[in-house]
Amino acid sequence: VCLPGNVDWQVPENYTKSMAVNFHAPVHIIHELLQDLKSVKGSRIMQISSVCGMLAQPTNSAYCSTKHALEAYSDSLRCELTPY
Repeated sequence: VCLPGNVDWQVPENYTKSMAVNFHAPVHIIHELLQDLKSVKGSRIMQISSVCGMLAQPTNSAYCSTKHALEAYSDSLRCELTPY
């Protein structure tokens, strides 16, 4: 979900909606599948993100925030799941 607009135009609900779809949904799905994935050798989790996860853009603060969060979460998963 991308709700573009300058920061001073954005209402907090736009950030909440963007986070729910772009960040919380993948977290919930991975949480539900994680034990099964860990039990199968060679399992992979593939996240689809955006360059906005690394480079913030003007008028895209809500979207970029969610993609930064997803990048950090994915990095943490990679570190924690390497033994599996």
